[in-house]
Amino acid sequence: MLSFLGASLTASAVQAQPALRRRGVSRRLGCEPYLAVLGLACGEPEGPRVGAGASGAVSEGVAAVPQLDACAPPLVPMRRLSRQEYSSTLRDLLGDTTRPGDALPPDERGNGFGNDSAFQSVSELLAESYARLAEEAALRVTRDPTRLAELLACDVAQLGELACVERFIEHFGARAYRRPLTGDERTRLLGVFADVRSYDGLESALGAVIEVTLQSPQFLYRIEETPPAAGTEVARLGAFELASRLSYLLWGSMPDEELFRAAGAGELETPEQLQAQAQRMLEHPEARARVRDFHGLLFGLEGLEQVRRSPSAFPELPQNLGALLREETSRFVEDVVFEQGGGLSALLTSPQTFLNQELAGFYGVPDVQGAEFRPVSLDEHRRAGILTHGAVMNAHTPGVTSHPVLRGLLVRSVLLCDPPPDPPPGIVFIVPSDPGLSTRERYGLHRSSDLCAGCHQFMDPLGFGFENYDPVGRWREHEGGLPIDASGEIVGTDVAGPFVGPRELAERLAQSETVANCYVEQWFAYGYGRVTTPEDMCSRDQLRQAFRAGDQRITDLILALTETDAFLRRRVEP
Repeated sequence: MLSFLGASLTASAVQAQPALRRRGVSRRLGCEPYLAVLGLACGEPEGPRVGAGASGAVSEGVAAVPQLDACAPPLVPMRRLSRQEYSSTLRDLLGDTTRPGDALPPDERGNGFGNDSAFQSVSELLAESYARLAEEAALRVTRDPTRLAELLACDVAQLGELACVERFIEHFGARAYRRPLTGDERTRLLGVFADVRSYDGLESALGAVIEVTLQSPQFLYRIEETPPAAGTEVARLGAFELASRLSYLLWGSMPDEELFRAAGAGELETPEQLQAQAQRMLEHPEARARVRDFHGLLFGLEGLEQVRRSPSAFPELPQNLGALLREETSRFVEDVVFEQGGGLSALLTSPQTFLNQELAGFYGVPDVQGAEFRPVSLDEHRRAGILTHGAVMNAHTPGVTSHPVLRGLLVRSVLLCDPPPDPPPGIVFIVPSDPGLSTRERYGLHRSSDLCAGCHQFMDPLGFGFENYDPVGRWREHEGGLPIDASGEIVGTDVAGPFVGPRELAERLAQSETVANCYVEQWFAYGYGRVTTPEDMCSRDQLRQAFRAGDQRITDLILALTETDAFLRRRVEP
């Protein structure tokens, strides 16, 4: 059994890539192709070994003593591309819009966003999936003459096949590895081409190069190898490493040509140069998609498009309600952040949203016609920001009754960064189904139990504030003939105290420094692919200060993520 970066692979994984085995590529690589995914037995790359952590220069046979750096980031694992990043990178690299990453095994949630480097082990199934998807992606390109010609971008008849292939490998390889190729890498890829070309056509040989490249650790991982200065354990990232950090932070994909050019020209050296690139990238549509993705993951909206409510319990609901609600919230987030230049307060309290005719019927809003979404102002006493959207209520209210525990848990975990511990083992609490009791009365029994009250006192009173929303998020004044009591309480925070209804709750949360700090933590986890550590105190404080100084504008926070020590530097293993 072989083990690398948390992977456990048995000999059966040798069969992961039959297409490459037939082409003879394994012989040129010097290893089985599935091992290339893990960087095993395929020759050493030039420069420092990944994870070896060169400790700096040695003077007269005496190693320099590492200097203490109070703001240095912690030692973290290499980042592997998440499923979303894999799809986006193949789209930008090959023009592949099939979202192949969706076919990969699910990402471990770790930090809550599925991109935590500490949870990115490589299973045999994942290695096999990479091999299969690489073959399929290569075939899609090579079987499309137009796409292949665009990728090759060379007149074979005029310049000759070898010259065109060398040019292709140089350009394609650099884009796939997100930095210039080393001499050894160039030689290996040319060898792959030559092996297959010796018995097959040009298209197959180019496909083999693409297939091998897509299984390489240089493609699948964001490898950072710049050594630290002498006497330190901290390295400032190289230009191409910074370019990749920028692009995956702001776009969730590989650098574009302009960012590659800037890295190669030495134009990512100063804070002003980095800020200019970050500002340019923030104005790109991909940044908007990235912001939508963050908030969708943060508020648990992934997969909402496929949710179908019971037609017997809710016969009046459209079957595509989940997709409509998700679209509403996505448009709302994009408008708040980019069009209004808004901040956390607007995200949590704004009654402005986007509806079409079908969704307007769900909200009970008249005079909205047609299938196109348009801006609408909702009743500010009933709707206040993203927490009151039908999408959020649906995502956190399974079944046919409202669920104050899950709704309160959402606020406690996502906005206050204070999730409760798991319940004691063996504890099963069945909520009474007595139709004569309101939801508040039925769930209120949680706090009458000593075993349950310790946690539920922090969640349930928050969830009660959403009782005016039925299980699918529609406004109601009564439940089962009983008037709704939407009074609640925030416990144990800087804005602790009673409130009535979702509007008061949203306004209270929008004034909370705890909520603001939690929102910064969430962006840290999403943007950097890991949770904060004690070593990140300087970077965390820098982000909090930037967020406050900008009146909690979300774009200011995103830009600030590109300026911290945690972003610009890395610690290497001594």
